[in-house]
Amino acid sequence: MIRFLTLIIIAATFSTPALAKISYTDWYSVSGPYLGQHPPGMVAEVFAPGLISTAQSEINSVFTPDGNEFYFTGWSKEVGTKIMVTRQTKGRWSKPEVASFSEQYSNVDPALSQNGQRIYFGTRRPRPGKQKIREKGFDVWYATVVVPIGGRLLIFVVR
Repeated sequence: MIRFLTLIIIAATFSTPALAKISYTDWYSVSGPYLGQHPPGMVAEVFAPGLISTAQSEINSVFTPDGNEFYFTGWSKEVGTKIMVTRQTKGRWSKPEVASFSEQYSNVDPALSQNGQRIYFGTRRPRPGKQKIREKGFDVWYATVVVPIGGRLLIFVVR
């Protein structure tokens, strides 16, 4: 009887759509608002299992006001914390990549201004006039969004 119940639980777990994993090679098929997920409701649930919420550690996320970009903090033992971004173009979401302003230093907690023109984040990068990175704590920095021909580019403004 215990083996039978165990098999039912395992079968139910792997047949539940919310728990289905999509590998990074399947990103071409991810489409629609909220990375193809159901719009948020009143009950907390894991967001985009296997896509955004993976075996690594992902926290603190935000969509741009137009819903076409999604930023989140990703962590791995090899590279530490980085802000990741995925973009929706022609209805399809790109594979997440390290945001252009997050490549060199540890960065966390992306937050966007109401108009989406600034992205604020915590960072351990050196303060202006310093050369050493912070070993403890984070400073808040922001990047201003500049839209050149052919895409979106983030330019630093030190404050």
